[in-house]
Amino acid sequence: MQLSFCSESNVMFWYNVLQSELSRLADELSQACAQRDEIGIKYNAISERVGYDVHTCTRLLYRIRFSIRILLLLLLYLLGA
Repeated sequence: MQLSFCSESNVMFWYNVLQSELSRLADELSQACAQRDEIGIKYNAISERVGYDVHTCTRLLYRIRFSIRILLLLLLYLLGA
């Protein structure tokens, strides 16, 4: 009796092994995609927040500059210049 590498049971065994590995890789890919999406959502939220904070700080700096100019003009007026 001669053993064949291509026997039906051998082919089915390797088919099942490959199916199992394919399923495992598909699960890992799905998890990686979910993690990527989660990171993207967090990145966008942080970017929006930083953009808002920069805009707020810029407005505050303009107000401070304006207030300093007014105070300097008032000081010059009070000193009689």
